[in-house]
Amino acid sequence: LSSMAALADEVDYTVYYMSAFSGRAETLHIMLADACAQWTTGSKDDLLSSQAGTCVFQVPAIKDHANGLVFSQTTTAVKYLAKKLAGGAYDVEGSVEEVMQASKIADDIADIWKEGYDLRKKKDAIKCLEWLNPVSDGSRNGARLTRLLKVINESRSMLSPSKKDCTYLLGEEVKYVDFLFYSALRTMAYCYGAALVRKCLTAPGCGNLSDVFDRVKSRENVKNYLANAVPVLYESVSAAALFGDRAPMASPTPLRRGSLSPSEMSSKNLTGYVNKKQASRIDMSAPVGHKVVKKRQTVAVGQLDKKKEASTAWGAMFEKK
Repeated sequence: LSSMAALADEVDYTVYYMSAFSGRAETLHIMLADACAQWTTGSKDDLLSSQAGTCVFQVPAIKDHANGLVFSQTTTAVKYLAKKLAGGAYDVEGSVEEVMQASKIADDIADIWKEGYDLRKKKDAIKCLEWLNPVSDGSRNGARLTRLLKVINESRSMLSPSKKDCTYLLGEEVKYVDFLFYSALRTMAYCYGAALVRKCLTAPGCGNLSDVFDRVKSRENVKNYLANAVPVLYESVSAAALFGDRAPMASPTPLRRGSLSPSEMSSKNLTGYVNKKQASRIDMSAPVGHKVVKKRQTVAVGQLDKKKEASTAWGAMFEKK
């Protein structure tokens, strides 16, 4: 649909973002595709060099060719399209409480996108796996994705307990929050692997969120768009770049300090379970208190015990492809 719109003399909308990947603009593309709208794409420079770009600080942004208005900020742009596309069918209408409920869930989804992406950019496999673990291991990052998903599921029933069993997040009809939800979790699957993200979606307390994800994915126009879409993000933040030739297959048991032998915490084991480049920065043979360098930072090996244990406990998650 987008390629056809790009060749048309007139289009309804222009989505401004990067050309090589869809990123935070993906929800806009999916909604436009689902509604069979005609649109084209433009770069950040295209927007900022135009008069319409004077009110925009950063992309993504959407331009409505019917009135010339441009809206940036992902959630705001998505809400605008919700009111404009398909006769406003994607918008959440009703009482103030119902509108605010949807807005709150949209903000929760934005937290997933930002937190997951920011963590993935740090390229710390252990912290990433802690964040993805459906069961908290007591670490600061432990089970945070699952906790965020549980918050979203609980928020669905703020006004009506039956909403937890609906086809989509807030009812039987797809709304803008469903597209945001699908895109955010699809992005996490790109960054961390579909298997681990699915474990979080199906964790106790997450209700039918996994089914909601699949229902948006299976919508005919969404499928057609994604079949020819650019990647959601760039290769260096992909699951393959993080885990190499090993893929996480199952969730681990919670970590327990003192349960691992010295041999199990060896550098060899660590290298087998975590990105080899990352593991090579930690000298397991050094005595406690010895100083080792890790990206210009000096840390005591004694303080790495928890990471040694974590890396071994997470090892059960990996199998050669």
